[in-house]
Amino acid sequence: MRKQGFKYISFGLLLAGFAMVSAGIAEAASKRGVPLKLRASDKADAEVVEEVLLYENSHALVIGIDAYTNGWPRLSMAVKDAELVAEALKKKGFDVTLVLNPKSDELNRAFEEFFILKGEDPDARLFVWYAGHGHSERNEGFLVPADAPTPAKRGQFRLKSLALRRIGEFVRLAESKHAFAIFDSCFSGTVFESARLAARRRHPGNHPARPTISNLGRCGTDGLR
Repeated sequence: MRKQGFKYISFGLLLAGFAMVSAGIAEAASKRGVPLKLRASDKADAEVVEEVLLYENSHALVIGIDAYTNGWPRLSMAVKDAELVAEALKKKGFDVTLVLNPKSDELNRAFEEFFILKGEDPDARLFVWYAGHGHSERNEGFLVPADAPTPAKRGQFRLKSLALRRIGEFVRLAESKHAFAIFDSCFSGTVFESARLAARRRHPGNHPARPTISNLGRCGTDGLR
């Protein structure tokens, strides 16, 4: 079995929930990575001519924030959603890091350590799920930790929140084949452009699909500015 030598990065934005496709492949991941059988033709019963190992390991960072303490409305389902997602990923063979109600330093450290330490494995895939408040201003998106003030605080808000631009920096430090992030938050669709450009700069020879799903999630910012 040979290893497939491709790398790509995708960013997505979802309202809620996700589906892990190909349960058979995902189940195999918990035992010996993620294999792909290549057949001689497109017929279902065609002879298998080669088996490619797509990923040897699967790592996930799952974050949920309900307990906002500095002016943002508290949420009721972000933590529960994160716990359910984490449990589903574990059943699919992922090594899961679950972070609940992180403060500013904890949120930043969780992303940095995940992409640098888990991402040092070149034969792994990385998956991130974030459920909590998000905010965008001047075409910059922010993830809002539990202790961040509202955007009315201006500099203090930007100091405490985590800019998506920073996550793009962490992603570029990862050596893994594939990184995919889902943000169950409220953003403007344009805030992901810098992340997509960063991905293209990192792998200019590849042309993978980079879907951006721009349904809005946990929008609780009315009256906060």
